[in-house]
Amino acid sequence: MVCFGKLFGRSNYIDNALKIIGDTKQYSENDFESFSFSMKVERVYGFLGIFSTVTGKIEKGSLKKGDTVKIMSAKVIDAKVSDLTLLNEGKACLEAVPGDEVDILFLGIRKSRIKPGSYIVR
Repeated sequence: MVCFGKLFGRSNYIDNALKIIGDTKQYSENDFESFSFSMKVERVYGFLGIFSTVTGKIEKGSLKKGDTVKIMSAKVIDAKVSDLTLLNEGKACLEAVPGDEVDILFLGIRKSRIKPGSYIVR
């Protein structure tokens, strides 16, 4: 592949752009069959980089407050579930099961690191 940036002395910009594009990955449900828990992120909310909350419907497995999960976004992020809320009932819960629509709170993770369409697995 010929990199035109090198011809014009801008190889760093193009190389960095290609690196960023290469870091983004699209996942499908088939990628997560080996995990005991999976949930697709529908919405992401955050506050000043202090915390992020994600909403979605649990597809497989159960999730408890305090569980450690992986957020499969552009990069894999290890996170601890700080709080768990059932959206249908609007109250905190200790455990969520498949079919539940939940709001998961992650402390110390910026909103910009999680995108809608990402998956949360354990």
